[in-house]
Amino acid sequence: MRKNILVAGITLLALALLFGVSYPAGLLFSVPISVLNIILGLITRTPSGFEIQPESNNIRLVIDRGVVRASIYQLVFLNSKLIFKRLSSVMVTVILAFILAVVGLAVWTAYYTVPSDSVAVVQRFGKYLKDVPAGLHFKLPLGIDVATIVPVKRQLKQEFGFATPGASDPFQTSRDGKRETQMVTGDLNAVLVEWVVQYRILDPVKFLFDVREPRGTLRDVSESVMREVVGDRTVDEVITIGRQEIETEALTKMQALSTKYAMGISIDQVQLKNINPPEPVQVSFNEVNQAQQEKEKLINEARREYNKVIPLADGEKRAGLGNLHRAISGVSA
Repeated sequence: MRKNILVAGITLLALALLFGVSYPAGLLFSVPISVLNIILGLITRTPSGFEIQPESNNIRLVIDRGVVRASIYQLVFLNSKLIFKRLSSVMVTVILAFILAVVGLAVWTAYYTVPSDSVAVVQRFGKYLKDVPAGLHFKLPLGIDVATIVPVKRQLKQEFGFATPGASDPFQTSRDGKRETQMVTGDLNAVLVEWVVQYRILDPVKFLFDVREPRGTLRDVSESVMREVVGDRTVDEVITIGRQEIETEALTKMQALSTKYAMGISIDQVQLKNINPPEPVQVSFNEVNQAQQEKEKLINEARREYNKVIPLADGEKRAGLGNLHRAISGVSA
């Protein structure tokens, strides 16, 4: 009974393979089917089995006493020939696909476009080769030549203490948040200073190769110079009357350091933005500023009244003196 169930199950499996398996999947089942033929012959000892036609690779049901011997022959010889033949065709296909992929990648990496506001610095095996102007250009593919685009005609900027949304340059915005804006003035008061540095790239070769991280170095230079300039002034000068002097002095010192470090950049402008005291004392500082503004307002109103009343009284005094002199002169006559 168990043998009959086993034979029926294997028969159903073979029929499913007969209608559901085609090339190249049939090749994967050729060896297992041959093994099943041997097992069928050994278990049932009947002339029933399955064989694979080598010429068409189709599975068919056979009734023959020699099916066990035929299955052994297929397992050892015919399947080996079929596998070798099919693997040879697969290898040829893989090699052709690989060659086409390499050719496509070479064509894709052999050309590049330089924008109108930039130049390209070309390196061959990592060594500097040449500068390339704007336009369409070609280079050795597959990473032999590497072209780096440098925007030499565009004005770039770095922001300290705030960030413009959508900035593509990671060095444009603040890295440490509010820490880089916290400074101490010459009279030992704390202030929060926000500023912008605008610059251009003059020498792309120096910019790329003489300094490891030129944009990061520029941020460090800008922060160091700004702390030095702010530390030489009082808090009132920093917040009110000394802004223009701070911008001018900071620009001069930043440009001198960028030239000294051979960064290949030119600093166009340093512009102060918001300057405020720290948040814990900001309310008190605003009250002091408001009181000072009220004081100046009252002084200005007093001067306006003075200028309005005193000249009028002086004129009336002079007119009275003139009338008195005339009266005295008339009496004397």
